[in-house]
Amino acid sequence: MASLPLSNVRRQVAKASRRLFVQTLLDYLVWWWAAALLTATIWFLVQPLLIRRLSLGCVGPSLAVFSPSPRALPCGSRAGVLHPR
Repeated sequence: MASLPLSNVRRQVAKASRRLFVQTLLDYLVWWWAAALLTATIWFLVQPLLIRRLSLGCVGPSLAVFSPSPRALPCGSRAGVLHPR
């Protein structure tokens, strides 16, 4: 190895560095995909149990609170101007 020119050694180190980076990236990608798949699986198994326990009585009022009122929406040809009804 001592007989190799310095540029050859640098080239091999750069190649090994790129391979290590790609391998590490792929390892993390596989682990995150596995975690996402596991999370989705758990959600689909637990979702029916949660829906049974939640009452739909809390969904209606929350939608009414967070939806825009008709007075705040622009109407007519003059968009952006609020018209009293």
